[in-house]
Amino acid sequence: MLLDEQQLIKNYLSEYFFKVQSKNPRFSLRAFAQKLGVSSSSLSEILRSKRKLSKSKALTFAKILRLPEKQVQILTEAFDKAGSLERLKPVANPLKEIVLAPHQFHIMGDRKYFTVLAMLRSSMNSLGNISTRLGLKESEVKSILDDLSAIGVLHKKNGEYFEKEKVVFRTSEEFPEELLRKRRLQNLEACASAIKENRDGERGYFATVSVDKGKLDQIGPIVEDFVKRLSLFLRKPGSQDIFEVNVDIFPWTKP
Repeated sequence: MLLDEQQLIKNYLSEYFFKVQSKNPRFSLRAFAQKLGVSSSSLSEILRSKRKLSKSKALTFAKILRLPEKQVQILTEAFDKAGSLERLKPVANPLKEIVLAPHQFHIMGDRKYFTVLAMLRSSMNSLGNISTRLGLKESEVKSILDDLSAIGVLHKKNGEYFEKEKVVFRTSEEFPEELLRKRRLQNLEACASAIKENRDGERGYFATVSVDKGKLDQIGPIVEDFVKRLSLFLRKPGSQDIFEVNVDIFPWTKP
């Protein structure tokens, strides 16, 4: 998961503080705050993500920290991108976010969790129907439902599972690469299967473009915003049909 502009400046501040403190244990948070020209309480709130910084303030801090030009450029572009993305968003996400702990990241890496949850929201929400429609064993579906209950998405009553409220998942830190690879492979296999079956109503759109490789690390927020808005547009509560919306960016040329 790419860092946003607030996370970036927070990380730069934290890295500087711990680097200096490792050499000089007497370098306190209060001393760091004085160096930055803010109160220690304000700095504490910034480091705990309780207070947001403006672009001008963040760049002032960057100058005080003597950050390398490349890091200043990344920080500047992150703030500029955040501003443009905010203007693009026509609606707020009505779904509650659940932030997964590292030991729960396997849920993000397995599309079955999302398809089972989507089926539970549909009119075909019995254990047998979910198993049949997704081609899974009932024991596997039950195990997935139990995992979703454990993280607070579902609650179980009289042997049946109910959704507490509509939610979306995200990780709290960098997504483990091995789980990301697993999810991509699952998506490609599902896409290949759908193409072979040639089922009616399926849609695919593609574009092949030459790219500025220096901008590849900036596309995460743009894609995330697009997928969120597209999903909200397509969403139909109770629908029996479950589709995967997936955006893949991969090279055709060799390094």
